[in-house]
Amino acid sequence: MNTTLKSISAVYLLFSANLVQAALYNINTVMNGSSGFNASLFHDASGASPMSGSSLADIPSIPVISGTYDDISGDFIATMNVSTGGSFTLSGSGFLFSGGSLASNNQLNISFTNPSGALVNDEIGFLPGYICCGSTDQDPNSFVANTSGEMIMSLWGANFGGGTFAGSYDDASGARLATYGMDLRLSLTPVPVPAAAWLFGSGLIGLVGLAKRRKA
Repeated sequence: MNTTLKSISAVYLLFSANLVQAALYNINTVMNGSSGFNASLFHDASGASPMSGSSLADIPSIPVISGTYDDISGDFIATMNVSTGGSFTLSGSGFLFSGGSLASNNQLNISFTNPSGALVNDEIGFLPGYICCGSTDQDPNSFVANTSGEMIMSLWGANFGGGTFAGSYDDASGARLATYGMDLRLSLTPVPVPAAAWLFGSGLIGLVGLAKRRKA
């Protein structure tokens, strides 16, 4: 194989690897059941755990206003409706999953267009791993395919007063920091690879073939 052919092949292999690894998803719909973790909602943190309490507002089960997730960079941004009126946006970077579960303690910023009561702009913290509930389709905090092959992101977190989330919603003395929690289940679909990218890959294949013919 001559130098030109080697160079073309190397570029093509690198390009192909990037196509396989890069995964941008559209965040399509809020999934909202009738109770428990099936429901997508905000709740207060007045119970024994900041992860439980009475409902403050539902997150309606309708298509999200907008949203994307990149599972390579961990960039996440989504704007959704809230039943008390207005909407809210979750955003952040480095929000990564490993083996389907959240890779580490992480956080997303949250901002409301029309906050009410305890629903204030803050950060939402999330614990890594499968931390409850035993369902193969909806363990928080996870990003996995359900039994129908649909990609589901299940999030279970609480606000904690800003700063860097370190795995607790209480301070060192045990005083409660969280004022509200969030249960959220989202369906996502891969963003199709642009036609231009496939054309680029096809062009590289053609150059490899041309180089072979010239050599022959």
